[in-house]
Amino acid sequence: MHSPQRQFVILVLAFAVAAPAVAVEPDIVRPNVWAAVQQMSEGTKVWVMFADKARVAGPASGPILQPSETPCGPRALQRRRLRRTAPGLVDERDARVPDAYVDAVRDTGATVHITSRWLNAVSATATAAQIRAISALPFVRSVQLVGRGRRVFAPEPEAAPNLLPAPQPLDATTTNLYYGSSYDQLNQINVIALHNLGYSGAGIVLGVLDTGFYKDHESIQTERILAEWDFVN
Repeated sequence: MHSPQRQFVILVLAFAVAAPAVAVEPDIVRPNVWAAVQQMSEGTKVWVMFADKARVAGPASGPILQPSETPCGPRALQRRRLRRTAPGLVDERDARVPDAYVDAVRDTGATVHITSRWLNAVSATATAAQIRAISALPFVRSVQLVGRGRRVFAPEPEAAPNLLPAPQPLDATTTNLYYGSSYDQLNQINVIALHNLGYSGAGIVLGVLDTGFYKDHESIQTERILAEWDFVN
């Protein structure tokens, strides 16, 4: 009769011989992509993330990227001269995504939607077979789902009395502007102090990123909107 210890050793050795080799490299296609593919009959929307931008390096000191090689316009470059902390005015993130990479994804039959030079990626709608073909491309780093969201409308609250104190007129010696009920929130971020110093924000273009806008809201003046982009739809 074999001892329990000897039986245990034999079982472990047998399992080690019979067990298949396990791949150690992570999958290029995220597991939740395949779960989504099973639920979508007309293709799944994915981000195709590229490993590099295939730029030819410059001299021994490193790659040189000129502003003219990027889509950055004069206004963006001027803003960077004033506020950029990274070396130079542009870097690899500003370089265009190689057309050859985008074309290769399109050649699989997938429908390409958005090209992002900052993510170094394209979004595309693709079937399971097309996703497998995309993941086999040597310059593809990963394939992941495009995020989705759904707006939930809160129920209309019951009418309640206005508990805010009536706005007080501001001291004309400190400011000539009247902020109404937004005084406290603007004062928290020192907007009023800046106004008192003579800063009005004239000529400055603001970029606002949010989950959605009601353009008929009284605070939005549509004639002052220079451009807009819907990253969801």
